[in-house]
Amino acid sequence: MNIALCLIVKNEEDRIIACLNDIFQKFSEIIVVDTGSTDNTRNIIRDNFPVRLIDYNFSGRKVIKNEALNYAFTQVKLPWILRIDADEIISADDVQKLLDMPDVPDCHGYFFAWHTHKRSGVIHDYKLFLFRQGLRARGKLHENIQLDIRQHSLQARWCEHIIVHHYPSRAKEAMKKNFYTKSLHELIGNEKIKNKKNGTEITGFLATCISKNRNSIRLLNISQLRPRLSQLFSLWNA
Repeated sequence: MNIALCLIVKNEEDRIIACLNDIFQKFSEIIVVDTGSTDNTRNIIRDNFPVRLIDYNFSGRKVIKNEALNYAFTQVKLPWILRIDADEIISADDVQKLLDMPDVPDCHGYFFAWHTHKRSGVIHDYKLFLFRQGLRARGKLHENIQLDIRQHSLQARWCEHIIVHHYPSRAKEAMKKNFYTKSLHELIGNEKIKNKKNGTEITGFLATCISKNRNSIRLLNISQLRPRLSQLFSLWNA
């Protein structure tokens, strides 16, 4: 398979070396989009890796990650995209297995095992990391490709024995909790849900907010939350 590597980064000077160092030589095309780093991330990338580094913070407004991702995807020339974050690591051996795979015409994406390493232990999950050029990232909370695959009734497969290890930053935990809380407040107050498609996306978003930050629920007026949840789940089940 002909695969390009694609990353979105912001202030990743402490982890970008670990992410790229063992695998960059496997790829003929690497796109890295920086969304406004204020540390040494860009210099480290320029000095160590033969990548195409793009500054996406050119508009001066708050960067929406889905927009940055989809812009990055449009810059890729190869038919397949491997999309990882700077806090994720895939081994060179696993990258080689992917490159050696045949290009199956009716398959548009591959799920891998996703192991998140936290102080309390390892969380075993899965995530769609590899997909065909032309698909786009969506999602109210976690940007992902599978929503686009579902909408277009395309096929994705499970890729055996490929593992991506995720090492989330402890320093960013408080920031993420604040993000989930703010997002949940905005969601509950949003009156623009008018169809099942939006309801499906938003219900999944709400569930993720709750699971990521249960304290958010305590901050909400429960009389406001209950009718909103009823609306969301009625859309989900319609």
